[in-house]
Amino acid sequence: MKITTNGLSIEVTNNDKKNKVMDILLNRPETTRKRKMTGHTRKAWSKKEDETLSDLKDAGFGVTDIGKDLSRTPSSVSARMTRLKNNK
Repeated sequence: MKITTNGLSIEVTNNDKKNKVMDILLNRPETTRKRKMTGHTRKAWSKKEDETLSDLKDAGFGVTDIGKDLSRTPSSVSARMTRLKNNK
């Protein structure tokens, strides 16, 4: 039996394997770019966010934790930290 979902096609011959593959394919999380976007995607950083970023960084929080707090991705937090550092 050929199973196709989300552009992925697999040939499965064993019924037990077929059921397992179907379960995996149907229950896996979406991996599209939209899922990874946050509420602040493509929005400019505010002065308040910059201050919060600096305070959290000084307190020893990592980019992942800061990103969660500010609803930003870790890579955007890292990029903003670099930009703030270079502008001082």
